[in-house]
Amino acid sequence: MGNWNSTESSQPVAPKVLSRKTSIKKSGKDLNFLAKVKRAEDARKEAIAARTHDSNKENQQLLKKIFKRLDPCVSKVDAEVRGEMQVSLKYDFNNSSLLVNVIKCRDLGRNSITGKTAEPFVTISLHPNEGETKRTSVSPNAQNPIFNEKFSFPLEELSLTDSLLVLKVVDHDLVNDEIEFLGEVIVNLRDINFLKTPVHTAWYTLQAETDLDITGELDVELNYSLPHTLSITIHQAANLKQTHPQRPPSAVVKVGLPGMEKVHVTEVKPDDANPSWSETFTYEVPQEELEMRYIVLTVIDQSSPDDALLGHVVIDLDNLDVEHGYRGSFPLADMSHTDRLRSRWFQTTQAQEFREALWAHSFFNYPNILFQNHTGRKVIQLTCDKAGGSQATLRLNNGIPTV
Repeated sequence: MGNWNSTESSQPVAPKVLSRKTSIKKSGKDLNFLAKVKRAEDARKEAIAARTHDSNKENQQLLKKIFKRLDPCVSKVDAEVRGEMQVSLKYDFNNSSLLVNVIKCRDLGRNSITGKTAEPFVTISLHPNEGETKRTSVSPNAQNPIFNEKFSFPLEELSLTDSLLVLKVVDHDLVNDEIEFLGEVIVNLRDINFLKTPVHTAWYTLQAETDLDITGELDVELNYSLPHTLSITIHQAANLKQTHPQRPPSAVVKVGLPGMEKVHVTEVKPDDANPSWSETFTYEVPQEELEMRYIVLTVIDQSSPDDALLGHVVIDLDNLDVEHGYRGSFPLADMSHTDRLRSRWFQTTQAQEFREALWAHSFFNYPNILFQNHTGRKVIQLTCDKAGGSQATLRLNNGIPTV
């Protein structure tokens, strides 16, 4: 028989047994792996939560901006005037001239007569300087016209503090050969520091037309008697505007505190540009409310068919010295189309309602159009009937509000 070479054994082989040391080492590796997985999962959840928090925070900021624009306490809504204008201003100190760049307008209203898209242009002038009125070219059928036209006005540096730049948007109706007012912007040049900001560029909301020819001043005295009596004395007016070419105005003064129903009216002083009244009116105003109240005085000409406005005076009461009172002369101005002439007491109440509504919208992530990822360019428009028909327009670029 041949030779046999075999490694097999007739004895059974016992299974290999791991030592206690090897078993613990393997278990430790498993625990480390599980810990890494847990840490990675926690980090992922934290990142998602952070992104969600940042996204919600950004969306709440958008909501705040919209609420601010909807709030009727913040801005006056004018149904006939809408849109904005972008203007760039620079003062040339070497040549004593104001440089104006009318860049563009957006969201202009339509012609109220024809209902067609406007064919607008912009007129530019300085007030009270009796200089030339300049104008841009006409932009046909444009709700968002682009002009990019530059103009220069001679203006001494000392005159910057008392000069107004007036820009009016008008529609040229070629069919009827008429000009229709679409809105205006009035820039008070004293509010711009051209040394600190050599080039001032900004968007301005178009407003209804303002009467810049109003003149004169009103002499008023204020006194306060504890516990809660505010006395307003109208002494006299001086240099009132003449609304009729052949006679002085017949002026009266209306006295009111916005938020309070009572309105007082002085006697009529016929045909007198410098009338004197010395009439006193009282209101019951708790001392703690003074910082949230102000007085609105309106002077009108009752001899004109439409009770022509001779000017407004607004007096804040937050700094009134209740012990000594105050007397002074206040310049008259047309404030018809400035921010709402409403009491800050009412504004505070209204603002609180808006804050509560804002919190509710933020908590429930509503409206859905805001609480989502915003990519690209979007325009969001909302209207609030309870805010007097206030409208808000927000432009987004990848979720970031733009002017």
